[in-house]
Amino acid sequence: MHLTTSGVLFQWCSGLAYLLSEYVIRDLRFGVGPEATITAAWEGYCQARDRHANAETWRRLRLHLGFQTLYRLVGPSRKVWTGHLDDVMKDAVRRWSTAELSAWLQ
Repeated sequence: MHLTTSGVLFQWCSGLAYLLSEYVIRDLRFGVGPEATITAAWEGYCQARDRHANAETWRRLRLHLGFQTLYRLVGPSRKVWTGHLDDVMKDAVRRWSTAELSAWLQ
């Protein structure tokens, strides 16, 4: 079964992106590129649901992940999500998020 760009797809991407944004921030704090974490989580998520992801599904996840990670930094609850980060780390999260959005919005 292949996913399409339906409401189900959006729910999958938004829920996973919500969780993954925390892992992205963790990886960045530890100086580790988050790509392996993102890929492993997505593959496990699809496998657990017996679903096959396509390029559009992957793109939507990545876009939403970029947004969710940036939102952790600038949204109304930023003090809760990222208040513990110093300015250097906040800049790293901002750079990663905006690069992610830029890459996947093309």
